[in-house]
Amino acid sequence: MLEESEINAVYLKLEDKFKLNLKSRMKGTGLFFEKFLSVTDIITNKNYFALILNSKILFFDDLLHLNTKLERIIKSEIREINEQVESLQNHRATDLIIDKAAIHYELDELGDREDKLYKLLEQLKKNIGKTGK
Repeated sequence: MLEESEINAVYLKLEDKFKLNLKSRMKGTGLFFEKFLSVTDIITNKNYFALILNSKILFFDDLLHLNTKLERIIKSEIREINEQVESLQNHRATDLIIDKAAIHYELDELGDREDKLYKLLEQLKKNIGKTGK
């Protein structure tokens, strides 16, 4: 059974292989690394990697491609958070009976997660700049 944590054996193996240097920014992002695979295309005999992250599969062959795919996933997660915030705000405005405390708590949680994702995205872009790619 895989740990329910952003930093797990899958992330650590990915970190070891590609030196992502994102570990300090991962906690609280809601990004869960499920599987890290080495894949060979039987037809072309080309080797590449597959990463399953939040039930999405990323295929890549080097650090630059991995960073690009991670950036897309992070931006997608931020968009999903914004949709959830908008939905909660609509409920707060239209529902006859609302639990203000629960909505406030959920909005705070989403805001915290969004902030952590933005910081992770910022670190990812810095890392890309350092590698010169």
